[in-house]
Amino acid sequence: MRRITYGFTVLTIVLWLFGLWFMPPAYNGRGWAHELFFVTGVLAWGWMALCLIIAVRPAWLERVTKTPLDSLYVWHRRLGWWALALSFVHYFTKTIFSPVLALFNLPRPSKVVHAADPGFWEGLWNSLRPIANTSAEWLTWAMLVLCLLAVVRALRYTHWLKFHKVLSIVFLGLTLHCVRLMDTTDFMTPFGWLNLIITVAGSVAALILLFRGPGAKLREEGTIVETACEGATTRWVVETPISGRVLPGQFVFAATEGEPLHPFSVSGIDKGRITLLIRRLGDYTGEVVPNVPKGTAVRLEGPWGAFRSVLDDRPQTWVAGGIGIAPFMAWLEAAAKTPHGPVTLCWCIRDLSKEGFADEVKAACERAGVTLRIFESRIRRATPAELLADSPERLAVCGGVSLSRGLRKAWRGAPEAFMTEEFHWRHSR
Repeated sequence: MRRITYGFTVLTIVLWLFGLWFMPPAYNGRGWAHELFFVTGVLAWGWMALCLIIAVRPAWLERVTKTPLDSLYVWHRRLGWWALALSFVHYFTKTIFSPVLALFNLPRPSKVVHAADPGFWEGLWNSLRPIANTSAEWLTWAMLVLCLLAVVRALRYTHWLKFHKVLSIVFLGLTLHCVRLMDTTDFMTPFGWLNLIITVAGSVAALILLFRGPGAKLREEGTIVETACEGATTRWVVETPISGRVLPGQFVFAATEGEPLHPFSVSGIDKGRITLLIRRLGDYTGEVVPNVPKGTAVRLEGPWGAFRSVLDDRPQTWVAGGIGIAPFMAWLEAAAKTPHGPVTLCWCIRDLSKEGFADEVKAACERAGVTLRIFESRIRRATPAELLADSPERLAVCGGVSLSRGLRKAWRGAPEAFMTEEFHWRHSR
């Protein structure tokens, strides 16, 4: 995704400079202010469209970008804030530059003179310009408010999703601004074509989010055939056709009827069934999930992710933070059936006595021939040096951002031998 984002940014700037070379601004400093206004708008518009495309979660996305979905959502968040920031640069460009340029008494660009009695279509086109200007101003401020609300962690997960859905409507509302404020000559330039392609792609993604929802082609139904609660963790065993596609270490989105989909790691795959370990983190996972009875139908979507084990002769260390143990449970199942070199599993938790299914983790490690080391933060937080004490040649981490980044910084092995999965999106509440 990094290459696509940076590639699009470079392409936009190159096409803009190409247009300036062949059709330079005719009115000095004011012309350059207009050009800055133009390029910042198209860049912000493109980043916003990429943000929506990621949110759609099309089946080909991971394959084409060569980026797992958890990392794609890092880019989703990043592109959203970049687009918002550049939108305000775009918005204030003429507001700030015009008074400054007026100090230098630079000539204004000549105004477009419309026909005295335009035809119906020309008159309609002309009348849309003030609407496009005014609506864009209000929609930009609305986008700022919605983005700020989206980071308020006190909000329920359902409300958080609704705010994101409204952002699709904002994008559709801004299409008039992005198309109508282009000059007629712009439609005949590569830069203008790029803007139109962005508008079409982003609009399609916005419509899919509004009417079909994300991940529509990867949806399946399932039935909970076993449920158990231990400590702060709930285990669902779900019978579903999706089990035939899931690989150890991947995750799915799941929810009962009437609830939005939430991401959960798959901890086991066996005979048409998958096992999900769910930590109580909020309203849904803490109040609804533990009380779901056996036989309940669930909606599923996936599988997603590229956090998949590579078992060979090289020494490995797996580091799990809390519920990050879930994908490693699936790895342990695979390790029990496959010859492998020395493997150490480091499990970083708050309190072992309050941790759900700890005995099953220990038993799975014994079956797989994996050394288990448990670090309880209530006693003392483990250091990166302690977690890497076995000098592994491969390192896999599933947990919080601080855990992953700390180990990445301390890692001295080959970059390609470091694997991580971080759920950067909003915790299910």
